[in-house]
Amino acid sequence: MSFTAKVYRVLIASPSDVSEERELIPKVLHKWNTNNSAHYRIVFLPVKWETHTIPEMGERPQALINSQIVNSSDILIGTFWTKLGTHTGVAESGTVEEIQEFMNSSKKVMLYFSIKPVMPDSIEPEQYKKLKEFRIHCQSKGLYDTYDSSELLEEKLLNHLTLFAQSNSNEPISNDLITTNQLSVAFYHPKIQKAKNVFDLLKWNHLTTSEFINNQKEVLSQLTHELSTTKLPISAGRNSDKADFLNTPVSISSEEQQEYSALCEKYLGIKLDANFFSFGNLKKSSLQIPTYLGGSPSYEGTVEEREKYNLYTKFEKKLDELKGYLETFAYLENFNIAPLILVNSGQQFNESITVKLSFPKEVHILNYQNFEKPNYATIKTFTNDFLSAILQPKEDSNILEYYSKTQYSPSVSSAFANFSLHRSYKEEWDERKRNFEDKAEEILFFDLYENGEKQILKFQFDELNPSTSMWFPCYILFTSSNSLNIEYEITSKNLPQKLTGTLEYKL
Repeated sequence: MSFTAKVYRVLIASPSDVSEERELIPKVLHKWNTNNSAHYRIVFLPVKWETHTIPEMGERPQALINSQIVNSSDILIGTFWTKLGTHTGVAESGTVEEIQEFMNSSKKVMLYFSIKPVMPDSIEPEQYKKLKEFRIHCQSKGLYDTYDSSELLEEKLLNHLTLFAQSNSNEPISNDLITTNQLSVAFYHPKIQKAKNVFDLLKWNHLTTSEFINNQKEVLSQLTHELSTTKLPISAGRNSDKADFLNTPVSISSEEQQEYSALCEKYLGIKLDANFFSFGNLKKSSLQIPTYLGGSPSYEGTVEEREKYNLYTKFEKKLDELKGYLETFAYLENFNIAPLILVNSGQQFNESITVKLSFPKEVHILNYQNFEKPNYATIKTFTNDFLSAILQPKEDSNILEYYSKTQYSPSVSSAFANFSLHRSYKEEWDERKRNFEDKAEEILFFDLYENGEKQILKFQFDELNPSTSMWFPCYILFTSSNSLNIEYEITSKNLPQKLTGTLEYKL
């Protein structure tokens, strides 16, 4: 449906070192227009000298820019980082002259100074000095803001544009719309059967003692028993220290023996003796097809010696798996779990919903980038079978499963394994790590960034019907030594203003 709106021409002013911001700000303006223009009856039109000026002679360049776009613009958004710009003959730079023109005309100026890290060698000392002097000068002329990332600049711009629109909109916000459009964030656990604003400590204390782990230990204990009770023929004797030209005696290094003996005693309460690692006169043949061509080692020895060694390779594999699972499960047991849902308790459909959660900066939040990877023996199974089961809430009779059209999906190159028949250990390990990272990112689907003394988690929901609740895409896992408040902020295409609230997590 068409509507009448007030159009504000927004001049984007900046020196040359903030090219990224010059590309970002028009996108932010378009994003705001898409989500808010119909409600506020306001449109922000980006204006840049690169796209809105035409060739002209007869005057200094900045004067021509002023007459063509500066004087006719309504709002100025200015960004600075490490430099002020080149003197125009009237002001220290073109950006400064544009700001002065706006202030002389009593038009709105929104200034943002970047505090992003910068390589020292890229700074021009004289420019940086002038910039600092200009920033000090601005302190006496009004208010400006800072940002340390493009994400934070976008967030602040969207909020500031909304505040401007609320102050300048000709369309009053309907109280009826506010009261019928109720979105909130709450804790929810199936055993509670009720959304809550206060939640007591929840951890995965059972992972390392689960039925799965007990089954792994039972299988491993049986293998250990079989190996310990396997009797080799007396004629086989002890392992020979000699190696002939074609064959090498099979032996387990003392370091490996010590490692596996310690693990068995730690996990199973079983002590291993030296005979456990003895395979008689078993030898590995040096005449074999290379493994990268499809071959595998062949062994010379009695049936009993070869059977014992086959049992031992299974033992090694199962012990490495048990170690990997216990380490990963113990790692996850350190985290507190926050099971969150988005609740629409109002009478209005909502779409294009953004939820931001604010945590204290000192809290450690698990995301796909800092997730400690399982070991080589378990990472593949853990990726396929456990990541989703542990981290992802499932739909029940009360809460919908999270769904988003924009949810992360891995690229084709990373989603499918390299099906080469024979790959090196490193190639296989790299592939398994990539698959793990892809799956973790798919589940832990949120943006994480810092804003002052807070950490912000940003989630996107496509839509939510009235009287409906939906899981967040994942449980929020974090470590903290104290109870904490989690502040939230909700905006959507259908909300006239942002909604805020606070959750309490008690430790």
